[in-house]
Amino acid sequence: MKVHNKLRFFLYTLGCPKNEVDSEIISKKLLRGGFERVVSPQKANIILVNSCGFIKASKEETLDAIFHFHRNRGDKQKIVMIGCLAQRYKGEIEKILPEVDGFIGADAYDNIDKIVRDICFDLTKGRYWGNVKSASMIYSSSERLYGNKLHSHTYVKIADGCSNRCSFCAIPHIKGPYKSRMIDDVLKEIDKLINSGYHEIGLVSQDLTAYGYDIGYKDALFTLLKEIEGIRKRFWVRLYYLYPRRIKKEILELIAESNKIVHYIDIPFQHISDNILLKMKRGHNSSFIKGLIKVIRDVIPDVVIRSAFITGFPGETVKDFNELQRFLLEYRLDNVGFFEYSDEDGTRAYQLNNKLNQRTIRNRYQKLYELQEEISFELNKNRVGKVYDVVIDNEEGRFYVGRYYGQAPDIDGVVYIKKGKKRLSGFVKVKIESADSYDLYGREIC
Repeated sequence: MKVHNKLRFFLYTLGCPKNEVDSEIISKKLLRGGFERVVSPQKANIILVNSCGFIKASKEETLDAIFHFHRNRGDKQKIVMIGCLAQRYKGEIEKILPEVDGFIGADAYDNIDKIVRDICFDLTKGRYWGNVKSASMIYSSSERLYGNKLHSHTYVKIADGCSNRCSFCAIPHIKGPYKSRMIDDVLKEIDKLINSGYHEIGLVSQDLTAYGYDIGYKDALFTLLKEIEGIRKRFWVRLYYLYPRRIKKEILELIAESNKIVHYIDIPFQHISDNILLKMKRGHNSSFIKGLIKVIRDVIPDVVIRSAFITGFPGETVKDFNELQRFLLEYRLDNVGFFEYSDEDGTRAYQLNNKLNQRTIRNRYQKLYELQEEISFELNKNRVGKVYDVVIDNEEGRFYVGRYYGQAPDIDGVVYIKKGKKRLSGFVKVKIESADSYDLYGREIC
């Protein structure tokens, strides 16, 4: 019988790309602390669930995962919740989740190897650790886990936290104010990841356009992107997420000229009605959004625009909702995500009156979803016959699965390429032969 001297951990990640990066940092801290990482929860001494606490749906997803692991836990196996949900409800959540053996917020990651070890050996007295003011997870490139490439893509978190004050968002409450990393360290991380074999790097923060402002640099994002342009290797860079108010034309011009920064702009507009935008505290109106879209499309003619919208915000009238539908029909954004309003405690929207009932919110969500499905299908049909560079992600049965520049991993559609005699990897040229509302189908061309 094999004897394991090391404590074994299994890390399950929920939520956004920022959490994926955090999980890599946490994994390296644990590996350096003498732990062994396993790919099966059954083989672990301790199961870590990196939680998301952004909206109701993400909280429910986290709880479902906790209960799943609890039902299937082995003898003496520990379950620990880490990350945003633990951080957000510090001092409360441990009272309602006896299934969990420990809660570690993002403000305690520096000591996570010691904390996890103490939990494994039942040495802890409390059920929550960390009490610093800010929970922003800022790391250096030396803390990243390299050489464990599982996908064609990965993410680099250039900042954490948020200093915007949108009335519906709990991120500032969870993570604290915006904190930027230094450009040189971000570049070191990107270089190491490219050398590890990644073909796409997603630069991510809650608001990329705020990068560097907190440390006195107003052109930090432009400078960073310009430096990335100088890296002499083939890879894609994708930007998540651009706040509308601070998108500069020089950034758009740099993207338009770039062979590395994909012509894909992810801007969460959230709504189009001036009435709702004002209540959301977004800092701009519908005319600004429409003008920005025109500028983006003028500067980057082949741009793919992705956005997100919330329906059911308190006080959203039929007129507001109809305005949003007309906007979608007129401006025909390529990729759109919709969210049902989630009433989050601690936010200013939580205090608003005129809350909509869940049935109305769900009906409006469904209408938007179906409307955008038709728009996306029409736009995708226009791509038939065109040739794109496609990055190969994986294989599914008779197909290779990849993405052209207008498809972000995990949230947009994909390109299916029928297998031939030649094995495909990296970047290949694909001619699109058919399409549906989400995905494209094509063949590799030489």
